[in-house]
Amino acid sequence: SIPPPTPAPPTGPQAEQPSILETANRMVIYTAYLTLEVDSVDAAIAQIMQTASAVGGYVAGMDIYTRDGAKAGYITIKVPQKSFYQVLDQLKQLGEVKGETINTEDVTEQYIDLQARLNNLQKQEQRLLEILEMAETVDEVLAVEKELERVRGEIESLTGQLQYIERRVDYSTITINLVERTEEPWIHIPSVDWSKPIEAGLWGLSLIAQLIISASIVLAPLAAVGFAGYKVYQSFKRRSGEAG
Repeated sequence: SIPPPTPAPPTGPQAEQPSILETANRMVIYTAYLTLEVDSVDAAIAQIMQTASAVGGYVAGMDIYTRDGAKAGYITIKVPQKSFYQVLDQLKQLGEVKGETINTEDVTEQYIDLQARLNNLQKQEQRLLEILEMAETVDEVLAVEKELERVRGEIESLTGQLQYIERRVDYSTITINLVERTEEPWIHIPSVDWSKPIEAGLWGLSLIAQLIISASIVLAPLAAVGFAGYKVYQSFKRRSGEAG
């Protein structure tokens, strides 16, 4: 008969896990979100792409659109972890920072656990290959091959998870939201449905109020100058009368 596969050693906190953690380099994923107000979104995008490329990074995603005549959108870049803070500092020079968030995620324990499980599965695979050579009947061969297929499927899955973590650790993610700087008009004229008298009337009152406010802002300094001039004129006239 075929001997059963050797059971895998424990992979939890027991065994050698604590000692491994003590000597392993920490694996940390860095992620940042920036919101910048810029003079030109197109120019900022070009500069961001150049900054990422200069340190060996690349663009992972981008979406630019136009709203109310001004461009806005976002661009996501991946940069080597060692250049993370350097790139952030350079990006902040492109415009006025309206928001900034930096997140870190330590995945060291998760990575070590996956690596331990992978090592155990690879040992099982090797043992199953040895058992396969010892199989004497077709049923035994089929049984071992079925188990071998299952183990290899888990090995492939764990390998993919480890590679995914490695990529996220090696390359940090920075997402930059871009808003184009615009001049606010003195008077805001909203859209109005002229078929609705009440809405049209309210719009008219709103426009008149804005005109009054805008006019007062412009005329107030002129009124102050005029009033001062009038007081000077009155004083001059009074003195002239007294002299006469």
